[in-house]
Amino acid sequence: IPIGIASIKPLGDRAACRQLLYDIGLNNERDLNNHNFWIGTVANCYRTKGLDTLIAGAEIAGKTALDATFIIIGGGPEFNLLRHEIIKRGLSSRVFMLGFINNAASLLPAFDLFVLPSRKEGLPYTLLEAMSQGVPLVATSVGAITDVITNTKNGLIVPPDDPSALSQAIMYAVGHQNDIQLMAVAAKKTASAFSLSAMIKKTMMAYRKPAEWS
Repeated sequence: IPIGIASIKPLGDRAACRQLLYDIGLNNERDLNNHNFWIGTVANCYRTKGLDTLIAGAEIAGKTALDATFIIIGGGPEFNLLRHEIIKRGLSSRVFMLGFINNAASLLPAFDLFVLPSRKEGLPYTLLEAMSQGVPLVATSVGAITDVITNTKNGLIVPPDDPSALSQAIMYAVGHQNDIQLMAVAAKKTASAFSLSAMIKKTMMAYRKPAEWS
């Protein structure tokens, strides 16, 4: 029985969610109005989440003409280490760590692209949440991610621990927005099979038929 996610009520459209993120942690930074493409993730700051790979990928992408804002939502033991890495790489004006935000999934419409750079996963809720909100995505080929995402069909898949491949996928998404929007529509359809109500229904059916387990 696959996991299920509860329905998400966004806190507004793209502009409203961006304004909320400004208010939470971007309002003291330099003017970001020129950064029209927002790349975000929701992940706790553990090594398994590969956020250092995302930061390295952002540096590589920044050496091209890419003009984008990277936003990391999540707290955890490596938060300060990752923030130091951003400063060391000179990315403070482009990569922002906002820490833990309650009900972060409701802010997903702010992102033009969702990135999950994990080294290890099962089937991550955040991925399904982004899919359900129609946000185009890039994820790594770990755990059960490739069971729900087919490369170039409903998302982009890259190897883990590969900042270069990640940056290439990000730049592809920026340059082929019509393509990734079609992938996002397909991903949203895929995510509909992972509703909380469907998981509960299948679980109840399993418990009501104990004879089938003997």
